[in-house]
Amino acid sequence: MIATPLAALRDGWFADAQPVELRPLGEGHINDTFLVTRPPTDPAGNPQRFVLQALSRRVFADPHRVMDNVCRVLEHFVDAVPRLPALVKTVQDRSAWVDGADDCWRLWRFREHSRVLRRPVGIDEARSAGYAFGAFQRQMQSFPEPKLAPTIVGFLDLGHYLREYDRILTRTGLEVPKAEHRFIELRRPLAGRFPPRGDYIHGDCKLDNLLFAEQSDQVDCVLDLDTVMPGHWAWDFGDLVRSLATTEGELRSDLVLAAARGFVSGSGRVGEVAALVDAPGYIGLMLAVRFFSDHLAGNQYFKVDAPGDNLQRAREQIALVESFEQHRHSLFEMLSADPLFDPGLSSELISDNH
Repeated sequence: MIATPLAALRDGWFADAQPVELRPLGEGHINDTFLVTRPPTDPAGNPQRFVLQALSRRVFADPHRVMDNVCRVLEHFVDAVPRLPALVKTVQDRSAWVDGADDCWRLWRFREHSRVLRRPVGIDEARSAGYAFGAFQRQMQSFPEPKLAPTIVGFLDLGHYLREYDRILTRTGLEVPKAEHRFIELRRPLAGRFPPRGDYIHGDCKLDNLLFAEQSDQVDCVLDLDTVMPGHWAWDFGDLVRSLATTEGELRSDLVLAAARGFVSGSGRVGEVAALVDAPGYIGLMLAVRFFSDHLAGNQYFKVDAPGDNLQRAREQIALVESFEQHRHSLFEMLSADPLFDPGLSSELISDNH
């Protein structure tokens, strides 16, 4: 039997009868997340706060593999930068609690004195965000064997999602909106731009997966480790720029530059201009294909409030891709003029003393 959030909390972590307040937290499309508040135990009278999550079985076919990966990543980042959230062990000293339906629940310590940014962001915040995700990649370069197992097959790989899209199109009686279909068809060659390789990625470089320090523009903590796996380094950068560099639908080149400078500094990678410019459009198209496919398949993957939500999400990503295409030349010129980047270099690791 699938547990309720309160039952999971009581059985997995807190068997006492103290009152607990639970309320939904965040705007994610995947896991169910709740803010947990319990009575204070310290002399200052501050309440205890935690974050409870139920891993989505729609998305993660093997939640136990996810938790194995997460625990290994947390161990690798002990005393490292960037900081990661703290996992609370269950009463049985395990990383997660499993209910009667074999669903995984986990509990994180709420990170006090931090904040999630909402767009629009400033230049310094964009650079800090880029640095944090770049530094995450840099730390993962020394991750020990064995390699992490992928938690989602083909994740962030445009070619994979185009093949899934083609399979959906073979269904009889399917009504496919023509404009979105044509947009995707014309851009199929982009699938070969960033093929999967052995780089470790964070896999979900959205702005709201960063916690910033309460009184500064510096990142305090990197969240959401469920999709840390091998891939292509540019996927992370593209996702970050897609997440933060637009204001009211308009692309802000100053934020792209700030995020790129931070990411290259944090990761220690040579700034290959063409890859940095093309990555956001690649990720935007990949997401458009995923949202559009899920709309055609009946909303089986992403959570929706209404039947047309995924179609609208696909259209929003298409608009972003068009914006990146329109600004590609100017972005290339802007980054090429910056001494931190070199349009003639491929993106290889540079030494720590550069």
